[in-house]
Amino acid sequence: MGLLYFKIPEEDLVKQYGTIQALDSWEGFSGFIFSDFTQEQRFGFKENNQEDLQLYLSDQDIFSIEKESYLEDAHSFIEQLISKNIKKAVYSRIKTIEFDHNNAFDLFIQLTVQYPNALVYMISDPKIGTWLGASPELLFNSNRGIGKTIALAGTKVTEDKSDWRDKEKEEQAIVSSFIHDILKEHNMNEIKMIGPYESSAGPIKHLKSDFSFRISGSISELIKQLHPTPAVAGFPKDKALALISESEQHQRNLYSGILGRYEQDEHKLYVNLRCCQLTAGKMHLYLGGGFTQHSKAAEEWQETENKSKTLLDLVQKL
Repeated sequence: MGLLYFKIPEEDLVKQYGTIQALDSWEGFSGFIFSDFTQEQRFGFKENNQEDLQLYLSDQDIFSIEKESYLEDAHSFIEQLISKNIKKAVYSRIKTIEFDHNNAFDLFIQLTVQYPNALVYMISDPKIGTWLGASPELLFNSNRGIGKTIALAGTKVTEDKSDWRDKEKEEQAIVSSFIHDILKEHNMNEIKMIGPYESSAGPIKHLKSDFSFRISGSISELIKQLHPTPAVAGFPKDKALALISESEQHQRNLYSGILGRYEQDEHKLYVNLRCCQLTAGKMHLYLGGGFTQHSKAAEEWQETENKSKTLLDLVQKL
């Protein structure tokens, strides 16, 4: 038994109880779905209405890296970007803090209030433990034959009024170009893009571009090719994924995977960002930074610290 709470922007909060099931494909499934970063593991939540408020806490060891080690590894990561001619790759880390899991329900509610434009969720199941988060990044939205997605890249604290640097603009351009090319390859019609423009998400802000298009062809295949986008992986994708696999000392698990509602005629899917996993007495925040060949390790560390505030600012108020 497990539980799933989620709040999609402009929709009512949903509480479901049931179990997760592994799926080879989401075709034919209707309901809340999620995946790991690589989409090698796909899941659906099967509701059975037997209320269970227990939180299942994983006992696995979760690797957290300290700043000094991170900076050393990040310098090496940048060198690899240059030597392998990779335009962008996302290097992530895990930040661990003390946290009473009994406050998880209150934190979830506070996230729905603080971030109305994010997909806010909490899921707990014996198979995966307990995860929650508030993701601002739409992967794919479809309704009545019209599809939408976004390019979200480049990060600053909300209070920073300075001009966006070339590094952030380059990140955003890479993601936008990738999405546009995928939509064209899949013969989507009437492709339109608005942006990039500045978009705030609580304590941080990003550069964002909105895409809309008329859907043609297989939605599941489009989602498979869209994710992971350069916003959470890199570009060229194959080289970036290989570098991430070689460099990161932890498993991303559900971090930067897909989650949301999947139905035959309507989809609202997000990338699992600004998220954490709970273990006994601990919260493990998954944080990523978009590295280019012009990145500086200390600045990327600070970017991940800024992203952690999405959750930490509320944790400190509980």
